[in-house]
Amino acid sequence: MQTSQIPDPEVYQITFKPHVTQKEFLDAALLYDWRVACGGTGSGKTYLGAFEMIRLCTLFPGIETVAFSPTFGMIKRNVLPVLRELLGGSIETSPLIEKFHKGDMVIYWQNGSTTWLNSLEFPERAEGQSLDVVWVDEARLVRHLELALMVIQRRLRGSPTGKAQGFHPRAYMTTTP
Repeated sequence: MQTSQIPDPEVYQITFKPHVTQKEFLDAALLYDWRVACGGTGSGKTYLGAFEMIRLCTLFPGIETVAFSPTFGMIKRNVLPVLRELLGGSIETSPLIEKFHKGDMVIYWQNGSTTWLNSLEFPERAEGQSLDVVWVDEARLVRHLELALMVIQRRLRGSPTGKAQGFHPRAYMTTTP
């Protein structure tokens, strides 16, 4: 059941123009608990995933989120550059961001949302948090994907803030076939 209307990407003045299938993925954000964007190399999957994380974090103040990649190296090489680009060239100076703590790999948003950037090299280390949103980039390359998905499902309990505003926990993956 859809609980609120999600505005078009232009609302945040982020340079991302989704193509038709990406728009369908974005439009389904509040309809499904789990979504997958599967496409070929260079089709914009990481851009889509990063944009969706930015969009959900800014639309729902105070939610707890995680962006996972198969390795920390992939976070640094793939996810961080895309986030920087979408946020205007710098995560640290974006008006949407309160602070980016590079040591802990966590983004604190101006509206109270939090995004942890983590790897799934050892999925059991992802235990513990109560999360509202999880994004797994390049899911096909996660070595122990089945275990990782079980851990993620247990973490999607909703944060206290997310629960208080009626946000239903959800996850999505971006990957090549």
